[in-house]
Amino acid sequence: MNPNGYPRPNYTPSGAYDKDRGWGMAVIACAILGVFCGLLMGLGGAALGVFGAAAATSGGREATEGGAILGLGGGLIALVGFAIMACSAVQVAGGVGIMQSKKWGFVMTAVLSIISLILNVPALPAGIPGVLISAVFLWYCWTRLSGKDGPTPV
Repeated sequence: MNPNGYPRPNYTPSGAYDKDRGWGMAVIACAILGVFCGLLMGLGGAALGVFGAAAATSGGREATEGGAILGLGGGLIALVGFAIMACSAVQVAGGVGIMQSKKWGFVMTAVLSIISLILNVPALPAGIPGVLISAVFLWYCWTRLSGKDGPTPV
């Protein structure tokens, strides 16, 4: 409301650009999915590592070699899963920054989108959805930071 009691068009009390709320929520939703997927991947890899270590200590030569390979592979999968979870948790903060039209939120999301693009390209064609989502988030951050879509964030 303005001082005379009439509603203002497109008034946002926080000073945020209206489109940023929707984009911020989309970034947060994708990041929360990334946190859950990373957690599942990390726990699954850890379970494989434990089963591999148990198999390596329980049997003959073949079981020892197979268990050692399974333990190593499970450990690497767990490491990658927990790294995905950590990056996605940081992406949640970037989404909050975008919702508030803060420059640091756009920069953080753009950097993480570039990292995601680089990591999803080797996974093509299965990584096409990840590449498209990262490219769209990167495009929006670039247009907002350059001032081509709405006011330049501060």
